[in-house]
Amino acid sequence: MEWVIIGIIVLLAAISLIGVTLFFNKKLAAEGTHAKLYKNASEYLEDKVIVFTPAFEVLFANKSARKLLGMDTQYEGRRLSQTVRFTVDRAEPKSFEEILKEKRKDDHSLINLEAALMSVGEKKHRVHLFMDYSKWNYANAIICVLQDASAAIREQESIKRLGEVDFLTELPSQFKAAFDINKLAVEAQKNSERFALFIFNIHGFNRMRLSKGHSYANNLIKKYAEFLRDQETEGMTSYRLDSDHFLVVVSNFKREKIVMDMAREMTAEITRRFKEENSTLHIVSSVGVVLFPDHGKNANKLIDRAYVALDEATTKGNGAIVVFEEKKGESENETQLIRELNSAVKNKEFVIHFQPIYHSETMQVSGAQPMLVWNHPKNGLMSSDKFMDVAENAGLRLEVMTYFVKEVIRQRKLWNDFKFRNIQLFIQVAHSDLREDSFFAEIEQALEKYNVDASHITFDVTSSIHNYGIKKCHEEFEHIKNLGIRLCAENLGLGKETLIQMEQIGFSTLKINPMLLTELNKMSERQPVLEATIDFAHALDMEAYANGVKTNKEADILASLECDHVSGDHYAKPMAAFELQEFLR
Repeated sequence: MEWVIIGIIVLLAAISLIGVTLFFNKKLAAEGTHAKLYKNASEYLEDKVIVFTPAFEVLFANKSARKLLGMDTQYEGRRLSQTVRFTVDRAEPKSFEEILKEKRKDDHSLINLEAALMSVGEKKHRVHLFMDYSKWNYANAIICVLQDASAAIREQESIKRLGEVDFLTELPSQFKAAFDINKLAVEAQKNSERFALFIFNIHGFNRMRLSKGHSYANNLIKKYAEFLRDQETEGMTSYRLDSDHFLVVVSNFKREKIVMDMAREMTAEITRRFKEENSTLHIVSSVGVVLFPDHGKNANKLIDRAYVALDEATTKGNGAIVVFEEKKGESENETQLIRELNSAVKNKEFVIHFQPIYHSETMQVSGAQPMLVWNHPKNGLMSSDKFMDVAENAGLRLEVMTYFVKEVIRQRKLWNDFKFRNIQLFIQVAHSDLREDSFFAEIEQALEKYNVDASHITFDVTSSIHNYGIKKCHEEFEHIKNLGIRLCAENLGLGKETLIQMEQIGFSTLKINPMLLTELNKMSERQPVLEATIDFAHALDMEAYANGVKTNKEADILASLECDHVSGDHYAKPMAAFELQEFLR
């Protein structure tokens, strides 16, 4: 009996010991989980790490996070009496909690939100937010790694302003003008409306600058800009192009007489205004006028022809106003050119020249821009800018462009056969090319036929973005990417949102428009714009490429700003394929 009692006591003791052991093991396991959680969080000490409850109260924040939240950076306790709220910018703004539920529903293990608005009491911050649920999915804790995005967003807005606003006058810049005119052209065409462009100049401006100095000339430009800004009415916008040239866009006019009367009134008012301020100062302006769609259907064509009209007005003198007019015989010449183009397409009278592109650091040829050249039987070699618009009007563009791209691919195949070094080939394509399924089908067949790696081809789709916007071209860009071909566009007129969308779509290259380089030799204020553009490209993981480099100064500045690739007559002029081969051995 005594042994039975002892046995029962021993058994009860053993059961108690097992129970206590299990209790403490469970507690230790829980503590171990917390220890692991905070140990892992400490790995991110360089970033801002915050651990939230499901109600978004702060359980834990490392030192850099507490600083961002405005908490005591020396506080070492875990639970902090602070509630944080997030909202995400969308067409229909949603709270962070709603976004989180959506992500969990979709079973996303990694959550990454760009530029979320974080509210801590009255303080607000823009932050990039990261959560990894594959590693951090704890039932009662939400771990976030944050990066303060406020400074980056301010910098992006500054870059956008630098590109869109003229440094001296604070009028919209020539870059903004090109973007706005292309956008207006699309809307006007859709609504069967017309608009007009005026380019104003200041007679004798260069003489005044030489005789009275640079400071006087700049002051005159500023006052002129102020006058144009004061004259703006609904449907009228002013821009500064360059030097003493100003652009005014008048949208949706009804009759040409109204446009001409408006130009006359503005030139008369300019003379009167300056006379009032300084009785010895006589300012006279000539005006070149173009009308949409009569004189062109895109910004480049309209502005070029407005300059032609302005040149004629300046020659006439006395503040003349001239509307662009095609010279007699031009229409007959175009008809003849169309006939000859039809023959050229049948007889394959085209050749391709290549302008080398250099890597800025190594100065090795890293790419080339193929250029279509018409070997005209009578007129000799003609560049594409002299016949491609005519080809488009005659319905021949697609056939010419398909031939061009296929020939570029065939040339790449020949270089591959002879073991020449691979380089990137940049081909300019228009939106009209990309809307045709047959264009893509022909390219895909050529890539397969010649066994050419599509990633060595880049399509420059600048005109598509400027004329239609990146969202309307998304399907075409996806088609290009599906072929494996890379994407490139110029910075001209592109705002922050468009550039970020380019990065999201997968553009590989941001091309610097030559207009950014043109004034570098005269105007030092262009350099910050150039530097900001290159830095922004790198921040979005794109390469920066400057074409149209003409001088040593431009080349030196681009090298100092770490622009990745450069081309232009300063380095090498366009050349035949066999000449380029010497650089690829």
